[in-house]
Amino acid sequence: MRIAVVSLHYAPEPTGNAPYVADLVNGLASAGHDVTVITSQPFYPGWQRYKGYGPGRSATNDSGVNVIRLRHYIPARPTALKRLISELTAGAAAFVEGLHGADAAIFVSPAMFHAALASRRLSWRPKRSRAPWVVWVQDLYTLGVKETGTAGGRAAAAISRVESSMLRGADRVVSIHERFTRFVIDSLGVSDAKVATIRNWSHIQASAADPADRDSLGWRRDEYVVLHAGNQGLKQGLANVVEAAKIAERRALPIRFVLLGDGNQRETLEKMGQGVSTIQFLDPLPDELFFSTLTAADALLVNELPDVREMSVPSKLTSYFATGLPVIASTHRDSVTAEEIERSGGGVVVDGGNPDELVRMIVELSRDPHRSAALGAAGLRYRQEQLGRDVAITKFLALLDGMRSGPRDGSSRVTAPPTQQTRDHG
Repeated sequence: MRIAVVSLHYAPEPTGNAPYVADLVNGLASAGHDVTVITSQPFYPGWQRYKGYGPGRSATNDSGVNVIRLRHYIPARPTALKRLISELTAGAAAFVEGLHGADAAIFVSPAMFHAALASRRLSWRPKRSRAPWVVWVQDLYTLGVKETGTAGGRAAAAISRVESSMLRGADRVVSIHERFTRFVIDSLGVSDAKVATIRNWSHIQASAADPADRDSLGWRRDEYVVLHAGNQGLKQGLANVVEAAKIAERRALPIRFVLLGDGNQRETLEKMGQGVSTIQFLDPLPDELFFSTLTAADALLVNELPDVREMSVPSKLTSYFATGLPVIASTHRDSVTAEEIERSGGGVVVDGGNPDELVRMIVELSRDPHRSAALGAAGLRYRQEQLGRDVAITKFLALLDGMRSGPRDGSSRVTAPPTQQTRDHG
């Protein structure tokens, strides 16, 4: 089958959707399909085009996968309006590029406006005269603008209409979590027969921790290192971590907070943490160093704005669970993230936006190595049993085959293998 995958984000971007899109593409290609990726020049999370790429259109073949990179606007300082323009210019470029005769297409959201515009090439044509297409939902913009407060009133309603229209127009919708699936059906008006839940998976290879890695990073053996990896954007609410670092410094606690990654809030966070001895910023790392840096820490951190409940499932969790380390989630107790932590048994949850509570929990774990080890082991077990790449790829293949051979009204369903079906619920 010829499959087009249309995604604003793709390898070598190290965070967000990109690693999962690349993994899916490689899985589809390994299964014998002819895959074409239509994407941008890499720029995320630093909002700067990577060296050696672009700026214009390029076409390469990467291990049997056709990769077409298109030019689009990349703002140096991405405000809400500039991000919208960025997505629209990328979506317009993808629309013009077309799908290269694909038998089926996958559009990845985020970036939602990019996917909505690019998919118009298919959505306005009669079903019997076009290729079937699926939207792979990694985040929901309708929830995002509501929970972060980045848009309200008419703007929020317009975003919801665009997202709903795109998802209702698709032949199938793939959601990465059951709570996303319920929202897509109940609030965005998508037929439940169209929607499948396929969990994200761990896209890195587990390996044992090496004490030398800790030494090379300048981390003392007598300090408890708490590391947050990934995007440093608005919804992460990482000012909470800077405040926790200040509390640890004032109390002379042997704690080091590490923020690994980049994003549109990093400069602000660095200014907030200037002169604070208990916080460290690290630039994004290549895959071969990323996992060894995670395992060199003592605990891994997910931090979210207090009002973030439904908008996203942090992709970092799939990597965190592979380390065998305890995960601390500073988030709303009713959030998707809290639910995932509790189901995995791999960590603890503290109230989001409460740096004192975060420090208290870190101290508690640092003094209880047996509990920390048990939490880490539970997360690793959950990753092995529930977050397998092969299971997810198999589900995608079944869904795509069903779209081609079955009716286009969304009545074909994808089901999990019997050993996973009862537990693959988020």
